[in-house]
Amino acid sequence: MDVWNLFLELGFFHILDLRAWDHLLFLVVLVAVYGLENWKQWGAATAAFSLGHTMSLVFSMASGIPLPESSVEIAILLTLVLTAAINLHPRSIRPKGYRRAWISGLLGLVHGLGFAKDFRGMVLDESLNVSSLLAFTAGIELGQLVVVLVALSFSTLLESAAIWKPREWVLFCSGGTLFLSLYLLVPHFLN
Repeated sequence: MDVWNLFLELGFFHILDLRAWDHLLFLVVLVAVYGLENWKQWGAATAAFSLGHTMSLVFSMASGIPLPESSVEIAILLTLVLTAAINLHPRSIRPKGYRRAWISGLLGLVHGLGFAKDFRGMVLDESLNVSSLLAFTAGIELGQLVVVLVALSFSTLLESAAIWKPREWVLFCSGGTLFLSLYLLVPHFLN
């Protein structure tokens, strides 16, 4: 297997790995307010998130400046808290416009720092960085697309089967995310 395919696969399975639960959960909560029919809005939000985390991943790798792992972990948890809290607003269901895309792009900058930490652990040979970084990033994007499409399909299925209304799905995803994120944040501030 060549280097490109290896890192493409590593990126793809990195985002689908349950140890990347914070990124998976962010994607689910990000698109929970949309239906499949809102493809322009959820497409813009996920593309902006991808652009944000790709920019900070590339910058972090190019600068070589490592950030404290606990600070990055706290910042990622705060992105979950913020996104879940925004979703809990009564007018968050099926939002129009692209304001959420701007917000998700900014939050993506934080998530890219987490990807940079993980990527540093994968690269042994410095000469592989540019090609492997591009492949890893492409793999992450493909994996994210799978997560987003599964999440949107699942919420659409629940809605069409009249099991849950869109608002109930958003409350379930966002309320659970908010609770879990705050629960995980507390120990960071008590130490």
